[in-house]
Amino acid sequence: MLPGNLKQTGAKFVAAVCALLVASCAVSPEAQQKQKEQQMEQLITSAVQHMLDRNPETIQDSMDYLSHSEMTPDIFEKLQSEHLLPETDISILRLKQDAASKHTSNSIVVSTVRALDPLTKQLVRFKVIGKQIMKQDGKPIGDSVFQYTITCKIADPSTGDPLITDLVSDTPTATAQADNKAPVHKKRRR
Repeated sequence: MLPGNLKQTGAKFVAAVCALLVASCAVSPEAQQKQKEQQMEQLITSAVQHMLDRNPETIQDSMDYLSHSEMTPDIFEKLQSEHLLPETDISILRLKQDAASKHTSNSIVVSTVRALDPLTKQLVRFKVIGKQIMKQDGKPIGDSVFQYTITCKIADPSTGDPLITDLVSDTPTATAQADNKAPVHKKRRR
């Protein structure tokens, strides 16, 4: 049996160790913020890779994951109606067959994901920049730069997971680039 003072000292020691363990397990607000940033960057990078995927071996899985885990149904349907995503399973099958017959594929490189709003808000916009590399027979044959503004719901009420709620392409089209050039003035005939 331990004497009373030793018991109290031992109990205080155990309490101090427990308090230290609990304190070391608590996540600081800075660490929580960093974790949220990483989670959002991971979601957005994955969603953009799935959205632009045209690899015949993975496109079906990408579309399934995108529609069920990364985007709200409304934005998925919007992107389908804008022809940014295949509209039906038959469309996906055609893309797969076309890519397989031509031996084409692609890879997506997301280079920047930057929050435009504080992550403390419920809806946060992100600027996303990257490159799509087109391939034939596994070799690069061209690339194109993409730029999107993506809005995310930080925590979906039904799952607690973040979801993409809107996506706008900020990549200038050939028409927009031509419109931004200085106007050409023609001389009037007299």
